[in-house]
Amino acid sequence: MWIMGILLSEQSKIPIEVKTVSLGEILRNLLDERDVTQKQLADNLNIGASTLGNYIQDIREPDYNVLKDLATFFDVTTDYLLEHRTKITSSMQEDEILRIFRSLSLDQQELLIEQGKLLITHNCKKRKSSESKTSDNKTG
Repeated sequence: MWIMGILLSEQSKIPIEVKTVSLGEILRNLLDERDVTQKQLADNLNIGASTLGNYIQDIREPDYNVLKDLATFFDVTTDYLLEHRTKITSSMQEDEILRIFRSLSLDQQELLIEQGKLLITHNCKKRKSSESKTSDNKTG
């Protein structure tokens, strides 16, 4: 379930869209990402499959200990599961990048860093080209 909100960007004071996701949606995504069944997760956590199903369907919320066990199983923070924002990152997208990065091998992390650098270089070239065209149009 997506809930839309508005947040002002610190740098530009321009409203940006904030999407919040339920715990159930986060759990579904993690299960799919890790190719784990609900039964496998329930067995691993020593909870009933129906109890886990209630968490995933957002009918019930896990207690503190189960929440910690879920975070440990998926190698994420409880803040990530609860979509609790801290000042460490400024968006869920940053949290997601950080979570993905930490789950990769060292070689994969290096590859991701290099890909990110290529994207930055591409964006800079694109911006310079766009600025050059705008400048040419004003003088021409």
